Amino acid sequence: MISDIVLSSPTVAVGEILTFKADGIGPIIFQVRCFVERPRPRGFRECPECQPRKALSGETLTLIADPETWQSWTGRFEITATDSEGDTKKVSIPVINEEKPVQADRPRGREAVAQVIADMPRDQDVVRQVMKY
Repeated sequence: MISDIVLSSPTVAVGEILTFKADGIGPIIFQVRCFVERPRPRGFRECPECQPRKALSGETLTLIADPETWQSWTGRFEITATDSEGDTKKVSIPVINEEKPVQADRPRGREAVAQVIADMPRDQDVVRQVMKY
């Protein structure tokens, strides 16, 4: 049985190192995955950290939010730990990118359309054309 995954911090900033560990039966396999804005941006490649790692129970591992990978994206790491008995625990760690605002702050749906219209030039013909659709 796996105890909770213990993190050095609940978030990680781009370029920072996060440490994590878990206690369990036998060796533990940690699977690290990157998740970014949805839909996944064209050209996004998972970082070098996204690979399975094997560790002893209680062994501390490190994770780096690679600046080359995360410089243009927001998202999170997801760590899944599985022990030799098949017990699994999962944790999600937000990656904080000071250069890029979090996508949730952007308007969506009708609010986004209204914002686009509000930002358009005040030429009446252009506004009438947009309003038709």
